Formats: sequence, C-alpha cells, structure tokens
Amino acid sequence: MSERASRLAFGVVCAAYVAVLVRLALTLPARVPLHFDGSGRADSWGSRTEALVLWTVLGLVMLVGGALLARFATAGNGTWLNLPHKDYWLAPERRTAFRRRFEGDMLGFVAWTGVLLVSLMLLTGRAAGNDGAAPGWWFWSSLGVYLVGTGAWIAWLLRRYRPPSDRARLSG
Repeated sequence: MSERASRLAFGVVCAAYVAVLVRLALTLPARVPLHFDGSGRADSWGSRTEALVLWTVLGLVMLVGGALLARFATAGNGTWLNLPHKDYWLAPERRTAFRRRFEGDMLGFVAWTGVLLVSLMLLTGRAAGNDGAAPGWWFWSSLGVYLVGTGAWIAWLLRRYRPPSDRARLSG
C-alpha cells in the first residue's frame, strides 16, 4: 500500500469512526451492553455515557495514538525500532525514504485496526437495540478477518522490508 493510499484509508476510517460514534450518541438507549460472552449475549451493562466515553477514549488511543506513534517511531537513531535489516534501512542515504515508507505502513495498519473498532461499535449499537443480543458470528468473523488480514500484512511487510539484494537472491 502506498503512503498516499495509507493516508487516505486512515482518513476514511477516522471519518467512519466519528460518524458511527455520533450515530451511537444519537441512538443508544440509556442502558448499553459493554461486554459480551462468546455467544454474543451481553454480560456487562453500563450507561450511554459510559459507552460513549469508552469508544471515544479507545478511538483516541488507537487511532490518534497510532498515528502519532507512526509519525514519531522513526525519530532519533532507531533504537526503539524492531525491523528486519535495520542497518540497511537506517543508513543515511535511505533514512528519509524509510521514514516515509514506515509511516505509511504503520498508518495503514492503524486504519485496519480502526475498521475492526468500527465493526465492534456497530455491533454494540445493534445489541443495544436488541436487548443485549448480538449475533455471535459478528464478533468472531470480525476478529477472524482482522487476524487473517494482520497475518497477511505481516507477511507483506517482511517481504517489503527485505533489502533489494536479498530480494534478487531469493527470487533468482
């Protein structure tokens, strides 16, 4: 995913997150399910305010915090970075390109995580209007798709951050 596509995806997901949060603020009943068992039945309840504060804080931490982490993770000498072929990517002649690439890749993953959060907010809204019952498949399929997508993302990143000399050697 290009840096531009990652930024666009992040913007779209943030807009969707805010839109769903506003929708929930306008439509949630006074009593809202906050936690579900494995079958999709609510096993913990709270107020509308609690649910909205929870989703607001979660969105700020995951989306805004993730974007800030993506922005500042490559600052300094790279001590805090854990990536394959670190010496290659942090060489002075590649550092600027690496920062752009890494920030875009991280932003793409933050957007992907935001998709999961939006799905779970929609699930909460549906369950709130259905006496705490939510389709069990919704959570499990959302989580499954997220985990499979994350695995594919990791495999893609491992290939993407392979130095060109390694790519030529492995493909030839």
